[in-house]
Amino acid sequence: MEMLAFVVATLLFGGLVVAAIRLWLTADLGGSIAPTPSPSPSPSPIPNPSASPNPSPNLETMTLVKLQALAKSKGLTGVSRLPKAALIEKLRTA
Repeated sequence: MEMLAFVVATLLFGGLVVAAIRLWLTADLGGSIAPTPSPSPSPSPIPNPSASPNPSPNLETMTLVKLQALAKSKGLTGVSRLPKAALIEKLRTA
């Protein structure tokens, strides 16, 4: 029971302190507390119409497996037997 009384007293005292601070700020600011400005959402980037929607990845840094998957997604055939350099050349000409 004593613990409950302590918690209630602490909450009441905390509420009184907050109320007193708000009253003090209101008096100092001429009767109104300015709301804290909320951060505005950052604007979405404007798309560059001249840029391609899917920029080409750096083919030299891709693994052979990823290059083969990219070639297959572009509809190229016979890519599983090509070495990496030949596959890159085929992707660039496609």
